[in-house]
Amino acid sequence: MRKNASRISHGVFARRGNACVDGTVAAYLVDGTAPSAKVRCPGPGLPAPE
Repeated sequence: MRKNASRISHGVFARRGNACVDGTVAAYLVDGTAPSAKVRCPGPGLPAPE
């Protein structure tokens, strides 16, 4: 069964308000800056499936 595209999400980026995730991903997408090391961001985890 195909899900509605507007309901599909990566689960964390730009949706959960996690500054660590948002900053790391935005730096890569906007500036092409990859993290210099493995990044671990604290957070509540992925949302429950619908």
